[in-house]
Amino acid sequence: MFGSNNPRFEQVRMLEGVVFGIAQLLDIMKEHQLPLKKIMAVGGDAKNIPWLQIIADISAETLNPARGTMESAFGDALMGALASGCYKIFPSFTVGEK
Repeated sequence: MFGSNNPRFEQVRMLEGVVFGIAQLLDIMKEHQLPLKKIMAVGGDAKNIPWLQIIADISAETLNPARGTMESAFGDALMGALASGCYKIFPSFTVGEK
């Protein structure tokens, strides 16, 4: 590795590497004209402001941290419903919407 051996710098480089992967996935979604209306940050990392800032800086997207704690499980359940064929398209609804 090049540069400083400071563990803090190495941690930031590792996080940036992960985010470049996230940014690449977002670019692929855009290339395929998949709607990207809102990007939610869920789970414990949604409270990590430096992490969210790194994602926003590299992806050039606005992130919306979840207010509650169930959004991550809801997203997992929704992806499972899509994979099983319960939905033919990604539904456009949010938690609590009727």
